[in-house]
Amino acid sequence: MSQIPEKYIELVRGNEPIYYAGLEFQPLTMRHYETLSACRAAWELMQASLPAKFARYSWLEALWHLDLYNLQTVGKKAGFMDRIAEILRLSLRLGENASAIKYKANTQTGNLIELLIQQGEMLSHITPQQFNEIRTIIAAQNGLDIPDESWNPEIIQAGKDVAALSHVNLKFSLDDLVVSVAHLSAAEEEEIWDWPIRKFTARKDAIERDRNNLIFSIAEHTGFVTFKKGNPYPSPFFDKENNTPAGLIDYNEFVKNNLAAATPANAMPGGMPG
Repeated sequence: MSQIPEKYIELVRGNEPIYYAGLEFQPLTMRHYETLSACRAAWELMQASLPAKFARYSWLEALWHLDLYNLQTVGKKAGFMDRIAEILRLSLRLGENASAIKYKANTQTGNLIELLIQQGEMLSHITPQQFNEIRTIIAAQNGLDIPDESWNPEIIQAGKDVAALSHVNLKFSLDDLVVSVAHLSAAEEEEIWDWPIRKFTARKDAIERDRNNLIFSIAEHTGFVTFKKGNPYPSPFFDKENNTPAGLIDYNEFVKNNLAAATPANAMPGGMPG
């Protein structure tokens, strides 16, 4: 999970709204889990993994130009801005109002100037630089990872590849996941659907940490198993130090898996593609 800025710690811990630039951001609940899962790769995209020509932009501007680039080169959207807008709508509780988020761009250069966001009676003008703070807020509220741009994308990807070798293919079911966490938390499933995603993820991680600590500690104490780097789960309360996020995805992997089947005619509000 991303490091929570000190000024937001208490609000995040209490799952309270956070106000910034005239906007009210609320934590997503388990009813938004699948949408967040589908969109989080765009939010966690590491700018250092992008082609060098996008390095001079801010993070949001880089995604904007990536969508333009894909639209111009292959005639399809990679869907970066679509995913950004979807999580913004949920965080701001904008409903299905497609016109609540608009984009203002320079007609000559194509550069993104600002986002126009209508929340209730409030119209906020958000620059790409301000969006860095919004990205931090939403990440902190919902347990997303914002990567440190000093990390090496190739090393991170290699680590993911190694970890993937030991993963068993599982049939994912959100309903089964909720029921399991409810059972192990002595809670009702109906209650959990209204939990903030961050709370649910923290509870699921705590259950996994406790179970893994028990299993690996028993295996270690039997003497039949030894771990070269020590017990992978030495504590039921804390994770081992890890310098890279497990869920990090780079640009090439995102485009490979998520290139949308949209046509150039499908553009984001304001006339620019997303």
